[in-house]
Amino acid sequence: QELVEYKAIHGHCNVPFLGGDKKNENHDQILAAWVKRQRYQYKCKVRGKNSHLTDERENLLEELGFVWDSHVAAWEENF
Repeated sequence: QELVEYKAIHGHCNVPFLGGDKKNENHDQILAAWVKRQRYQYKCKVRGKNSHLTDERENLLEELGFVWDSHVAAWEENF
């Protein structure tokens, strides 16, 4: 739900790990850490390792426009 709200405000799901709005900085850092964990769990799942990421959560995040690899997304945005 928090990621849905973040996307409604910012137009994307790429929660920055550092910086951002000072008023919401602590809240955004908690959300950013959660986003980072989802990406890690996704990598584990794709590599066939143990992962807590369920198919249901993966699909919900996909529908929201979640970016699984922020480095690739940043590269594509800049070039």
